[in-house]
Amino acid sequence: MHVLFGGEPETATITESDCVDQDVREVIQLLEHNTDFSEEQRSQVLAVTLPWDLPGVTSENRWWLREKILLHSVLGRTTQQVKQLRKGLKDTGVWDFFSSRPDAVPILFPRTCDTNLTPQDLERF
Repeated sequence: MHVLFGGEPETATITESDCVDQDVREVIQLLEHNTDFSEEQRSQVLAVTLPWDLPGVTSENRWWLREKILLHSVLGRTTQQVKQLRKGLKDTGVWDFFSSRPDAVPILFPRTCDTNLTPQDLERF
C-alpha cells in the first residue's frame, strides 16, 4: 500500500511475513541468522539470487542481500498489479478519497501480517 499511494519502494516497510514464497523465506532466514555458510546453503541462496541478477552471499553482503531479496520478492513481483490497482482507483474516483484521507488507507487495506484471520472470518466471504 505504501508504494501504491506514492511511497518509494526503498522506504516501504517489508518483513519476511510479507513474502509468500517459502523458498525465499528460507533464504531470508539463512541470511538473517548465519554468518558462515556451507556449500549447500550458498547454493540455496544462489538459487534465489541468480535469476534476479543478484550476487552470491558473503559475510559482508548478507544484510544487503537480504534486503534486496525482500524488495524484489515482495515489491518487484507486484509492480504491474500496483499500476493496475492505482489506475482502477483513479478511474472510479476512489483515489480522490484516499488522497484527501490518507489515514483511511491502513484501515481499508491492512497489511497481511497485521491481520489475524480466523476460519469464521473466511466463512463470511
